[in-house]
Amino acid sequence: MSGLGAGSSLTTAATPSSVRPGTAQVVASMVGISRLREDVATYLATDAEYRIREVIQEASKFMRHSKRRRLKTADIAAAMRLRNLEPLYGFSSNESVPFVSYSVPGESSTAGNNTLFFVGDEELDLRDILDGELPRAPLETTLALHWLAIEGIQPKIPQNPSSASFATSQTAQLVVGESAHGNIQGNIAGEQNTGASSVTFRPRVRHVLSRELQLYYELAIEALTGETGETDETLRTACLASIAKDPGLQQLVPYFVAFLFHHITNHTRDLPQLQIAMRLARALLENRHIGLEPYLHQLMPSVLTCIVGRCLCRTADEDHWALREYAAALLADIHKTYGGAYENLLPRIAETLRVALVDEHKPLTTQYGALVAFRALGSALVQAHVAPVAAQLIERWEKQIEDELGDAPHDSPDGRWAFEPRWSDMRRVYAALAGALNMNADALATQFGSKHAQTMLQSY
Repeated sequence: MSGLGAGSSLTTAATPSSVRPGTAQVVASMVGISRLREDVATYLATDAEYRIREVIQEASKFMRHSKRRRLKTADIAAAMRLRNLEPLYGFSSNESVPFVSYSVPGESSTAGNNTLFFVGDEELDLRDILDGELPRAPLETTLALHWLAIEGIQPKIPQNPSSASFATSQTAQLVVGESAHGNIQGNIAGEQNTGASSVTFRPRVRHVLSRELQLYYELAIEALTGETGETDETLRTACLASIAKDPGLQQLVPYFVAFLFHHITNHTRDLPQLQIAMRLARALLENRHIGLEPYLHQLMPSVLTCIVGRCLCRTADEDHWALREYAAALLADIHKTYGGAYENLLPRIAETLRVALVDEHKPLTTQYGALVAFRALGSALVQAHVAPVAAQLIERWEKQIEDELGDAPHDSPDGRWAFEPRWSDMRRVYAALAGALNMNADALATQFGSKHAQTMLQSY
């Protein structure tokens, strides 16, 4: 073929023409051009044949690189994409298509007839169709009722769509395609692009509360915190009882947990507000109709803060010890409820408490909270984390006592010096250690060589 340039191997002079001028005239008539000159048809047929051979040559390269000897439609599609041509649609068979040839009498430049190729249809025997079984009749149209949602939660029944089907419907296949002149980019050659990545689109869903739940939350926070005035304790108790029993509060759980986190952060030294926060956490835990599993990572820091916090009150005479004990009991109940489902929950709690206990820079209040929490979590954790460091703790405390007393007389038989208010924290930690190890003063003095254990525990 002339015009291909030197060294071109697309066609040779001996190769018969595959696209005849008559084909160009037929295509022209299909698009509305009734009269096409013979020379124009010849030129279009020659150009079309050149383009076809060019695409086939490129497709053959893809076939050889794929180490195959059979050309597939995917190779043709890749070659057309390489040439920036609009892809073919509808050809997606991975197997060879069984074309059938049919000779049509007529004139041809190479033979005495024209040969048509087409895909043969399966022959069906009418007798087999008549003798076959009739298909089942469709069911009559009926109506059925089922629960779409109960208290805002969709029940898991066959009639409702599952979360897996929803995720599948949101999955899209991204196929990279190029086309000239703004052509549609899509699934080339009707095949799924195996090189494309599967991306799951998750639309942003806004958590919308009903007006009733919004009002419930606002009134509950107002009753608990008393921000609009002095709140009656009876109203607060009734509010906590409602939170602990109401079965329709699942949608409010993230809001209550977030309130706990921010409220404790902003009222670290406000003991009454911290007590209210822990009572709210207890009410949420006691409500068996709601699940706290997705929010434990937000709830645990709030509870641990009320256990090992450095200072949880404004004045020294406030009973923050009771708050630490209450929070420790709550921590033990959380582990009892959810520890079986989350194996790493207890080790993480134990590590946090252990660091608070052995760190010599932590105050006695923090060490007291860690000791009562270990005791609430069980004797196994006490033997694993408290017993090995008990001697170290007593040595540190007694050194602190000696440094505080100095040369002042403190060896009176009745140990009256230990009753002074400044030793209140020390008496507490001695008592907490004895309670955790289940020892009395004599046992502590004997086993760990403590000189002041009996005095401290006697005064306590």
